[in-house]
Amino acid sequence: MGSWKETAHGPALVVSSGVVAVQGKDDDATADFSLKYSWLMDQIKDNSGATEYKMTKYASMTLARACNENKLDQLGDVIKIVRTVDVQYELKRVYMEVPKNGSQLLRRKFKSIPRDVSQVANLEVKEEK
Repeated sequence: MGSWKETAHGPALVVSSGVVAVQGKDDDATADFSLKYSWLMDQIKDNSGATEYKMTKYASMTLARACNENKLDQLGDVIKIVRTVDVQYELKRVYMEVPKNGSQLLRRKFKSIPRDVSQVANLEVKEEK
C-alpha cells in the first residue's frame, strides 16, 4: 500500500471522509479545487449558520467532462464549475449526530462509525450539475 509521511502538523477541519482541510498544508494544496484550511475557515466565519460552502472556478469544458455530461457541443467552452463542501453530508460513515452548520463544525467533535462497504456501494453520490 505504500507508506505514510507526515507533511504537516496543526489544526484540521474534518468535514467528512476525504474532505479535510489542514492548517499549514495550504501551500501544498495546488491540485485543482484543493480544499484550503484558510478558505474554509473564512467561509465559516463569514457565514457560520450555513450548512454548505461553495467553491467556484472557471475552466474549459474538457473532452472527458463533455462526454460524461453529454455536452459535446460545449467542448472547449469556458464553463463555471461549482464544488460544494456540505457539513451535513457523509457517504462512508454514520454519525449519531451531524453538525447543524459550520459553527458547530468548529466548536464540537462528532463521533461516527464506518459504514459497511456494501452499504457505501449502494449509496448515490451527491453531485451538482
